[in-house]
Amino acid sequence: FHALHDALSAHPLAQRMPLSGFLIQPVQRLPRYVLLLGDLLKHTPPEHADCADLASALASMRDVASHINEE
Repeated sequence: FHALHDALSAHPLAQRMPLSGFLIQPVQRLPRYVLLLGDLLKHTPPEHADCADLASALASMRDVASHINEE
């Protein structure tokens, strides 16, 4: 495992990121989605056809992020 880990870490696509860096990325991505959806919603006029869907998506992502944080 150590040899494989070292070989993969040295690969140019890994950009010298440790395994722990790759493992934390999915967890860090959820808060980014919450921020992105919040920013989209903030810049979407209330009368826009997608406004309600954006608000629903933001609420769902907040629920998912909260659930993961609790677990």
